[in-house]
Amino acid sequence: MMRKSVIEEFLQLLPSGFSFTSTITLSMLATRYKVHYEPIAYFKRVGKSKIRPTDFFRILALISRLMMLFNPARILLPVGVLALLLGASRFPL
Repeated sequence: MMRKSVIEEFLQLLPSGFSFTSTITLSMLATRYKVHYEPIAYFKRVGKSKIRPTDFFRILALISRLMMLFNPARILLPVGVLALLLGASRFPL
């Protein structure tokens, strides 16, 4: 369950695909909303999953996009440090 007022804050971020709950959850965690997971009982899935292995890259892109939006240093800082180290190792003093 989620409060409608909180969901409305992140409507512009929602993708058109199946990752509504992932996007909202990541957005809430990034903005320090309290998130509580409640286990639910459910039956074993019947049929085949519609998720394909290529969806992995879409999900990775979604997570990266949200990280860049809420905390760009988490991605840019390690990339910058790696570039600095590679550059420094290429030209020793």
